Amino acid sequence: YSKSFPSPKQKLCSGLIIDHQQDVEQLIDQDFWFAGPAKRRQRCRMRLTFLGTADGHTRPGRQHSGLLIEAEGTCLLVDAGAAIESSLVERGLGADDLNAFYLSHMHSDHTAHAAGLIQHLWLTGRRKKLVFLGPSGVLAAMKTWLPQSLLFPELIGFEIDWREVNPGKTTRLGKLRLLPFATTHLAALQRQFGKKNPTTCFDSFGFSLSTEDKRVVISTDLGHVDDLAKPLRQKADMLITELAHFSSAALAEFLGGREVDQVWLTHYPDSVRDEVATLRKAARKNGFSGKITAAKDGQQVRV
Repeated sequence: YSKSFPSPKQKLCSGLIIDHQQDVEQLIDQDFWFAGPAKRRQRCRMRLTFLGTADGHTRPGRQHSGLLIEAEGTCLLVDAGAAIESSLVERGLGADDLNAFYLSHMHSDHTAHAAGLIQHLWLTGRRKKLVFLGPSGVLAAMKTWLPQSLLFPELIGFEIDWREVNPGKTTRLGKLRLLPFATTHLAALQRQFGKKNPTTCFDSFGFSLSTEDKRVVISTDLGHVDDLAKPLRQKADMLITELAHFSSAALAEFLGGREVDQVWLTHYPDSVRDEVATLRKAARKNGFSGKITAAKDGQQVRV
């Protein structure tokens, strides 16, 4: 390869798997080496860890949705379909290290470990307030579910700051700016079941996350790739998008002309791994110049 491997003192981030030359080059390009040049380290202000990349189907060796974001002194967890509790322990995060928790929608492959997370934080002695973000209906459901799971506010020993998020309205988390956008992911279910289930939340929100000089768009679950059109009207350093509810061909066509430096695929079926090379080629043909990579469980990326 044209780029050399690191010395023994330059350790890889935990949980990282290298399969082929492109993975190696992408890691080096993105400053995955802890002992890299100081100038490059200063440029990386956001680290993202894919805790689970599987779609709604249970798949051997893969967890459901979970994403950990560490940036500008804030630690944000997005969704809890994966075994979040053990993932946090494996990464050395203490009871008070997590600042905020975002639930995008009510599908169980995104919410299954939400109560387990709260129990883990209680049993490990958390005392710091936890910011809990999501659509209003998601928060209402969680406020009901936690006591039903015997996680009473008076018992757990820390305060939960319930913060409703709404499309187009920025929420600040320390130095981070979180801007939600609505997706059509649950629109068909709402048309079919909404009238008989008026208290069920059918909202599903993705969001962009910005620092002073970096911007990442996180799709969560979509109804169609066009749900990303609004958040990608402006340049993004990174797009993290699901690929379970539309085709690789649709994504390749959509990316044409978009200003996105990196695209990381998550929440995808196993078959997508065999489609990535074709997706890259089709996207380039449509005028997309960024990198496209299928994320793996445990993989860390930096912006």
